[in-house]
Amino acid sequence: MNKNIEIYLHNAFRELEAFAIPDVGTFRKVYRAAEYEVHAGTVKPPVVDIEFSQEVSHRLLLTHYLINNVHLSQREADRIVKHISLTVRASINETGKYEINQVGSLLKVRFILDL
Repeated sequence: MNKNIEIYLHNAFRELEAFAIPDVGTFRKVYRAAEYEVHAGTVKPPVVDIEFSQEVSHRLLLTHYLINNVHLSQREADRIVKHISLTVRASINETGKYEINQVGSLLKVRFILDL
């Protein structure tokens, strides 16, 4: 993974509840409460999962975060987000996945319907 892309994505995952990358999709944090398993007598701690949707929410564009929080110009933020988008899409097309260190992998999924 490109080190700069990794830094921007790690910061976005850490600081934002949701963000979108054009031509890729939207990432959202989902908070799951602790669970008590009566039969096992154990407690699962609360967790934060990341959900992904291929639909891009334009109000959540990563570009806005880069402009407002990282203080980049519109032009520079657009360039970086386009580079991220192209890199993610190229990796998914070539290998079927894009790995984000310490976060997880975005996998290419095919649905096959038996009719």
